[in-house]
Amino acid sequence: MAANQTRPIRDPRPRKSEAEVQREKSQAEAARFSHAVDCLRKSKVISKFRTNVSDVEHEAQFERTLRILKPYYDQSVYPEHAYSHFYGPWVENLWILMVTKMNASEFKPLIPLPIQWTDMGVFYSRKQNKANAANAAKIFEKVLQEIIAPQYVYVSVVQGDCRPTAEITKRWPNIIFISSGGYGHVAIPLIMEGELQPPCPKDIPISFYGKTKTSKLRAQMLKSFAVSGLKVATTCLDYQWSVRRTVVGLAPRGYGRTSYRLYEYLLSGAIPLYVYDDLPWIPYPALNWSSFAIVASIKKMQQSVRRVRALLDPHNSAARAQLREMQAALNVTAPQYFTQKAIVAHIRRFLL
Repeated sequence: MAANQTRPIRDPRPRKSEAEVQREKSQAEAARFSHAVDCLRKSKVISKFRTNVSDVEHEAQFERTLRILKPYYDQSVYPEHAYSHFYGPWVENLWILMVTKMNASEFKPLIPLPIQWTDMGVFYSRKQNKANAANAAKIFEKVLQEIIAPQYVYVSVVQGDCRPTAEITKRWPNIIFISSGGYGHVAIPLIMEGELQPPCPKDIPISFYGKTKTSKLRAQMLKSFAVSGLKVATTCLDYQWSVRRTVVGLAPRGYGRTSYRLYEYLLSGAIPLYVYDDLPWIPYPALNWSSFAIVASIKKMQQSVRRVRALLDPHNSAARAQLREMQAALNVTAPQYFTQKAIVAHIRRFLL
């Protein structure tokens, strides 16, 4: 060898076999949605899940699924529904838009199910469409039978309180539901516009603007505050303006396990008191919710009332300092986790 030539340096580490490389790749893919794996394991589907499915197989299943499901995400069939003067797009619609712009490789090993669950439910709940609801449900069931294969894990986003998804999970336990309504595997925020509200003076100490006659939980919550002597504002002329002026907003669960109100308070800079009964449906398990919100069971309302009283006590300097810290934490957290744009980004991060 010539003097000016150098001997190539060999990597002392043994080369990995093709099988080892593929195994590590499969493990990395499975780890991407590890926080949903517990649900899958409990449903005894994880043992059937093939993480080593080939790219060709996965892409073929991906394209076939989207082709067959097209009538269920084509808005010309099921238009975006309206609720409380909001006409969309809802998180389901944004999810569908995201799916149709992504490649199969970006989802692997998952198969997306872009379905307008809530739009479809609202469509068939209308008087003029109810007669066709049963037949449409049978057709939809046959469609799912056609596309769901036991060796794959599917993922879909559900906006509303779609309890039929619980029945679907029993039938096809290899479907992961990312849900804002309270029934599924992975929680996401329940929002409408999902936009940050500009700050304003906070001159309403405690508020709750909602119905109580149809909810024992809400009535019990308000009774706990009334007994304690803490006044709760329950009427207003301008809902959004009053929410923005609130210091502590009461956000009990609604028909589903959460409510729009919780996130309206969060996006308005109010510290929410989220009240649940059977289980809390709050997203982002790694997020320190106690730093900017109060999450409490209805069974522990007296403890929560005392906490609110302390936070609002002008003579309790330590508690008032804690309130300011919670408000500061909320101002940082809300734009990162609770806007419509942030939620879609977190769904994408979950998938990727």
